[in-house]
Amino acid sequence: RKAATLSPRPQWCRLLPAARARWRSLRGSVPASVGGSSRPTTRRQAAAMHFSIPETETRSGEGGNGAYVAYNIHVNGVLHCQVRYSQLLGLHEQLRKEYGANVVPAFPPKKIFTLTPAEVEQRREQLEKYMQAVRQDHLLGGSEIFNSFLRKAQQETQQIPTEEVQLEVLLSNGQKVKVNILTSDQTEDVLEAVASKLDLPEDLIGYFHLFLVREAKDGAFSFIRKLQEFELPYVSVTSLRNPDYKILLRKSYWDSAYDDDVMEQRVGLNLLYAQTVADIERGWILASKEQHRQLKSLQEKVSKKEVGPPLCKQRLSGTGLELLLARFPQWQSR
Repeated sequence: RKAATLSPRPQWCRLLPAARARWRSLRGSVPASVGGSSRPTTRRQAAAMHFSIPETETRSGEGGNGAYVAYNIHVNGVLHCQVRYSQLLGLHEQLRKEYGANVVPAFPPKKIFTLTPAEVEQRREQLEKYMQAVRQDHLLGGSEIFNSFLRKAQQETQQIPTEEVQLEVLLSNGQKVKVNILTSDQTEDVLEAVASKLDLPEDLIGYFHLFLVREAKDGAFSFIRKLQEFELPYVSVTSLRNPDYKILLRKSYWDSAYDDDVMEQRVGLNLLYAQTVADIERGWILASKEQHRQLKSLQEKVSKKEVGPPLCKQRLSGTGLELLLARFPQWQSR
């Protein structure tokens, strides 16, 4: 890509540094994972997630035969899955086979006799430390063995069969994108489905990510976490059993050096613009009166225009802080 072929940045892009600064100031109340990666990528990375096993349950086996202890694995304080010791032992053996005994942390030993309450508590603590150690290891925590184990356990715990469903994903400006997915689709699969629906070029997918958010009555969002590679988005949002929880698409990076890459494509710039103006409305970007005036002028110029497919299928309306025809007026002449 030659620098000479780039069109000038639209005026609203001057607000992006303020957006990043404002987001960083909010990170005391917003989980660090919301910030995304400093390098856009669709590759699996072990993001900062806190794993814990705060509790156990005694459950009956199939047909009521034999009781066993189930360990509740929580991620950032929310139940992710419920597993047996034998399942975690199977995970451990797979990791040892793939990466070697010197890499994988020690696993709590088997017991011949039924565990006493004190021994169950001791094993719970040991398994919690084991899961934390595996997740914190870049190699093990980002492995498909570990992530697929957690995805399968999540689906089994919530007892959601694999079937085709329609999932609703929000854009920053409140528009909704509905995609047909499988309940067993992982985060990367769902992100690709959303990108396809929006006609977002494949090489820009890594610049965006999916976030679990909670929507208040006034339309404001509180961020729960960035959806991870070890979870199934449909299962994650439906298992909360609260319609206020939703999935939101936002950009996944802080480094402004990536903005030019995104703005070269109309849909990418539309999404970036929508996020910027939505953040202004929510007070996450402190814009000056002059910046507000410039933004209002831009939106008035395109208030009757349509944005390129498939986002253009509905006209800009309401407050006018909707998707902008990228690089106005340069994109109109193409």
